[in-house]
Amino acid sequence: MTELLITLLMLILPPCPEEDSTWCHWDAKQQGNGQGSSFVTLAETITLEVNQ
Repeated sequence: MTELLITLLMLILPPCPEEDSTWCHWDAKQQGNGQGSSFVTLAETITLEVNQ
C-alpha cells in the first residue's frame, strides 16, 4: 500500500528543484549526480524514501 502511495505521489508532484525542497519528488537517477536515494517530500518533517 505504501509503495502505491509513493508511486502516485511521484506522478502527481513536480520534480524538486533542489534536494531540500518540499511538496515534490526527487528522482536520484535523473537529478543531481545520478546517485543517492529517491524520495517524495511533503513537508520539512515528512519525507518518504523510494525503494529502487
